[in-house]
Amino acid sequence: RIGRKKLLLMTSGLGTVCWLILIFAPVVELIYVARFFIGTCSDICLVAGPMYIAEIASSSVRGFLSALTDLMFFAGIIIVYSVGPYTPYNVAPIIGICFTVSHFVLFCLMPESPYFYLYINDSENAKKSLLRLRQQSNVDEELHEMKTLVDQEKTEKGSFKDLFTKRYNIVPLLVVTVVSLGQQFSGMTVLIMNIHSILSEAGSVDIDKNQAAIIFSCIM
Repeated sequence: RIGRKKLLLMTSGLGTVCWLILIFAPVVELIYVARFFIGTCSDICLVAGPMYIAEIASSSVRGFLSALTDLMFFAGIIIVYSVGPYTPYNVAPIIGICFTVSHFVLFCLMPESPYFYLYINDSENAKKSLLRLRQQSNVDEELHEMKTLVDQEKTEKGSFKDLFTKRYNIVPLLVVTVVSLGQQFSGMTVLIMNIHSILSEAGSVDIDKNQAAIIFSCIM
């Protein structure tokens, strides 16, 4: 409806508001609300971000750029683990605000996905977007390929049951499901959110719990 770019810019705005609430919230219930919405922003970014990357990047760098999504996720954890235990409470949210505001300002300079323009039948802006992204004088062939894919997507609407009835969907679905379940049942999320208290209760004496958490996040 609104495109990948506008959606990602909206998450920056909402993320900034949530960080501000975390700094100035007078009651803990408000912090819960902020955490809920900032988690929603993260989930939107984890869907819209890779989609945007896949649609704007050339095939030679698409995999590398897509992998950066996970890298940035863990980089954020390292930053919080490195700053949170050693600074006043409001420092980590302020750093979060710096990132969300920087993203909003810099991402405004990026073009919308040419796929989205083609999907809403705006071929002129789709070509302008692709020319900016490719830095080439002729993108007609690639634009034609994109238009063919978009037209195919419009005419061949998929359904939920296709996930379980089409062989080319079943195998990726199984792979993603097994990997996701393995990740969650390994306790990864629990460790990320509670590593400091886990180490304290375990009676860690050989290394400071804050330093151990930083090492843990770097290994991840």
